[in-house]
Amino acid sequence: MKIPLTEWAARNFDPPPHRNTLMKWRAEGYISPLPIYIGRSYYVDENARFVGGKKDAPKRPDLKAKRLRSGEKLSLVERIMEDRAARPPGSSATPRKAKA
Repeated sequence: MKIPLTEWAARNFDPPPHRNTLMKWRAEGYISPLPIYIGRSYYVDENARFVGGKKDAPKRPDLKAKRLRSGEKLSLVERIMEDRAARPPGSSATPRKAKA
């Protein structure tokens, strides 16, 4: 038996995905068997499954290394973070003077 795509999503997900997400899944073939368009709505078999897999997030480029290669200076925050990373744990940034 065919049911509306939004009803199928409500049965299978909590909270159900937005309609735009469902349309993307339909277009990319993430729902098996594929929904069919009847009248003004998409209908899907009530036993349909979501078969789309989670893709790995794209790796962020190492912008700091790119800027260093191009000769661009690091920001103050980046210099402080690098300084902290280079120090051994438990050491302070600058030695404090003893009060007289």
